[in-house]
Amino acid sequence: MKALTFTIRLLDPLLLSRLGAGEENSAASYHYIPGSVIRGALIAEFGRAHENVKDIARHPLSHQLFFDGQVCYLNAYPLDRDGMRMLPRPLSWRVEKDPEPEQRNVIYDFAVQVDSTVLEPKNAEEKFASLSGTEVHLAKVDEMVFVHNASDDPLLKKRGTSTVYRYESLARGQRFGAVISAQEAGDLAEIQGLLEKGSLAIGGSRSASYGKVIIEDVCQLEEWCEAPQSEAQGKVIVTLLSDAILKNQSGQYCPDLDAALGAQHATAYYELGVVGGFNRKWGLPLNQTPVVQAGSVFVYDANRVDAETLERAIENGVGERRVEGFGRLAINWNVQPCLSIPETKNKASSSSPDVALSPQSKELAGRMAGRMLRSKLDQALMASVANLKIERPPRNAQLSRLRLAVLESMRLKDAQGIANHLAALKKQGIEQWERARIDNRAMDAWLKQSVDELWKIYLQPKNGPIPAVAGVEAEVTSELKLEYVFRMVEGILRKTGHERKAEGDAQ
Repeated sequence: MKALTFTIRLLDPLLLSRLGAGEENSAASYHYIPGSVIRGALIAEFGRAHENVKDIARHPLSHQLFFDGQVCYLNAYPLDRDGMRMLPRPLSWRVEKDPEPEQRNVIYDFAVQVDSTVLEPKNAEEKFASLSGTEVHLAKVDEMVFVHNASDDPLLKKRGTSTVYRYESLARGQRFGAVISAQEAGDLAEIQGLLEKGSLAIGGSRSASYGKVIIEDVCQLEEWCEAPQSEAQGKVIVTLLSDAILKNQSGQYCPDLDAALGAQHATAYYELGVVGGFNRKWGLPLNQTPVVQAGSVFVYDANRVDAETLERAIENGVGERRVEGFGRLAINWNVQPCLSIPETKNKASSSSPDVALSPQSKELAGRMAGRMLRSKLDQALMASVANLKIERPPRNAQLSRLRLAVLESMRLKDAQGIANHLAALKKQGIEQWERARIDNRAMDAWLKQSVDELWKIYLQPKNGPIPAVAGVEAEVTSELKLEYVFRMVEGILRKTGHERKAEGDAQ
């Protein structure tokens, strides 16, 4: 199979909204760049390069490149440490929930062999993997959370005229490996000309500084294979490398590969989902479609699967919308029952040069890493204040008094300040805080949680490692935790007070 490979580097955060993001004013991005997005961006580039073409879909060259199924635009996945395109982690891979020392950094592939020594198997948190022999490298993408406030009047923010949006996007600076496959090298040469312009705008909210990417390392290959293939004794282990839209003989959506491969599977490790999309030409969303999710694994008896059918499936994919990267699969990608995860430093520090820093340089690197950490924490703080809502809130007088107590405790660095304030309240004030609820808990119990508990639930960085510069990692101190937890509480109280005033309920 001929292929065009290239790297997509994110200059801006990237918002590629997926279904199931929660409320209508929230959007969560895919953890990869779908092939449909790459295809749509290149169709737009083709239109700009051929301004005389009135209907791109009917133009012979554009129809050949984008619509007749001869050219497939595969999903762009993160690159590993060696710059190789990673693949979705198979769902048959398991780790021990509470591992013994000898089980740490070990992955068990239950599709190859179910290991009874694994007492509480669970899936790894990372979404992507690259495999080298019996060593596997796992990774997950970095995400950023932004809160936007849209108003008719940009200088006036108030209830009724403002709308808050919360976006979980792919963080800027990341690199993704993309592939476009075709039967004819001439088709790839045409597309390469569009890619070599160097930059694209993809995804949503482009007018709000999202979606600008750079195209790098464009390379055309005569022979390309998405995943290596091995021999497994008596088994054929099929791993989906992208979501697949599958139908059975009756034309109904089905949750397995049996109809596509003409055999019944013996074992399966799979997850089902729904995909949608948006057509910018029509200005309308696409139909929501059931899919078998990427990473799903189906195990077949080797004697019951036709070899030619497998070869066609590897080259062309299975199911519908294959031109957009759906239905990609690998055969016997891994045949080892156990895989090891090599010990590595976190991503931020592993890329740093191994040099001795002077005390002044260490101090500077620490300050820079600390600023990066605070940037992450500021995003988590804004998201928490926006998402947490006090139901049946106390009167404004109680809100103001607690807010002043929080500010004073933050100034004195007194972790017990909130608890002491609540303990000194009279019965009427206590009842108001007991009646109020937040995050499905009584407000007084929520406030009495320790700083460490509130930090862990709402603020602790969960996407990627702690920031580091030149090997110097940002320090998470108790003072930092206290500051951000108290700022979060103060922000929620302030927001609630403003909302009550807007409702005319201030007393």
